[in-house]
Amino acid sequence: MNGNKKWRHDLELSVTTPWLLTQLEYCDLAVSMGVCINRRDRTKYRKAQREHRQLISRAIKEGKPVSAKVLADYPDLAS
Repeated sequence: MNGNKKWRHDLELSVTTPWLLTQLEYCDLAVSMGVCINRRDRTKYRKAQREHRQLISRAIKEGKPVSAKVLADYPDLAS
């Protein structure tokens, strides 16, 4: 598994319900896991942001309970 896929896999496994986390909460978790050094580690942090968006989109399609607080990060997905 290459490095990019591994960190995505590790991060997703550590969060069993990512659709309950806001984008900031999810990305801060990535920082705490060492996926990103900090928010200034722009490339990896943005990857975590994109990953979160994909997880939220998938959760909506699967009918999972995505809160309004989380949907506020993605108004285009909420409609």
